[in-house]
Amino acid sequence: MVIVGFFFTFFGYQVYLNFFVYTENNPTRHDLRILDDAEDGQADAQYSMGVYRTTGRQGMEFDLTAARNWFEASAAQGYAPAQFRLGDLFRHGKGVEKNLDEAVRLFRLAAEGGYPPARNALGNLYFRGEGVEMSAKTALKHYRQAAEAGLATAQRNMGIMAAGGHGMPQDYTAALTWYQKAAEQSDGVAFCNLGIIYENGQGVAVDSLRAWDCYYTASLLDYKCAKKHRPRLEKTLPDEWHQKGLYERDGRDCLSGVTKRIMPPVSRIRE
Repeated sequence: MVIVGFFFTFFGYQVYLNFFVYTENNPTRHDLRILDDAEDGQADAQYSMGVYRTTGRQGMEFDLTAARNWFEASAAQGYAPAQFRLGDLFRHGKGVEKNLDEAVRLFRLAAEGGYPPARNALGNLYFRGEGVEMSAKTALKHYRQAAEAGLATAQRNMGIMAAGGHGMPQDYTAALTWYQKAAEQSDGVAFCNLGIIYENGQGVAVDSLRAWDCYYTASLLDYKCAKKHRPRLEKTLPDEWHQKGLYERDGRDCLSGVTKRIMPPVSRIRE
């Protein structure tokens, strides 16, 4: 009985700490340990502190200058995620003076360290000609490497390159494949672009029901563009579809094409 009583007392105390003491404005003991590790020079902890400072979460005050300092300390130890985040600050001039040359340098270091988001970022720079000479072929090379590593945003970008014929011949079949890979990782843009493909019959048969589900799923993922496409598409659907609720109740799944009942989620939690 003593052991049981001790267990419930300890458990109750932890609940008290986590719900009443460690609030959004007060760092938890876990966060304080991260701070200690960061001050001791651990690169991953320094990176985490930088992230906390850029988001204002975990009880840490929003401070881009402090974030830059933490990212610099971590990046100096060769920690690729920190090199990438620091490069992003230089690219957009957040907490530092905008410096595209430094952004490119840091992205390259992080990419060479095997960090796919940095490789994708390089693709963006080459595609837009930011800090480097514009080159769709070079952008494609970076996107492909990041996409093959499994990064959803890069897979979506590969779809965009294929659909638009950027750096490669236009290929809607390849675009469809890449969009599906990204959509399987809940990429809202990819779902919306799949909707465009099925609505317009780009390399596939026109399938308005499937397009509607793609837009519907993208809108659930808070992709604003899809919220415009879906109502527009609904206005073009046959009246009997509206009367039967066909596209609302028994739509065609965006990814599989299987006819199934679409059930909206009971609740959604935003990241």
